[in-house]
Amino acid sequence: MTTTELIIPAHRPKAFLPFLVLLAIAASLWWLMQWVLPTGWLAIALFGVAVLVSLSVLHPRGMYLRLDPDGLEMRAFSLKHKTRWRDIQSFEIKSLDARKMIAFNYRPDYHGQRTLRTLDRSLGRTHGAILDQYQVPLADLERTLNEWRERYGRVDA
Repeated sequence: MTTTELIIPAHRPKAFLPFLVLLAIAASLWWLMQWVLPTGWLAIALFGVAVLVSLSVLHPRGMYLRLDPDGLEMRAFSLKHKTRWRDIQSFEIKSLDARKMIAFNYRPDYHGQRTLRTLDRSLGRTHGAILDQYQVPLADLERTLNEWRERYGRVDA
């Protein structure tokens, strides 16, 4: 039996950390506001909105990785991004800025995301990354992504 769709939800404790950080910043700004100019309310409002947005990740369908025969879909903060298997050259675990993640590069003949790819190439980085925020260990996730890419990412010559 072949699976035609796989949804990997976010790891809730890992997704909860940004919410706590933003909440702490908003609370600190509110506390500091008692001695600072009233313009600090703008900063509190911005961080308050960020706190609310980060709560969306905690919803069961708020952050996930969805694999299907067409490609890979990442959803976070109510934003979705789909990448086709045939546009991806490789997946590999890398450490960037002291964080482990799954990095991927587009195929040389892929013409999308030109500006981002040029910038990333000039910085010596990868074209995309999947952070370690899911309920699957990185090594297992990398293996699964490569299996799906090999199965569905064939580029006809």
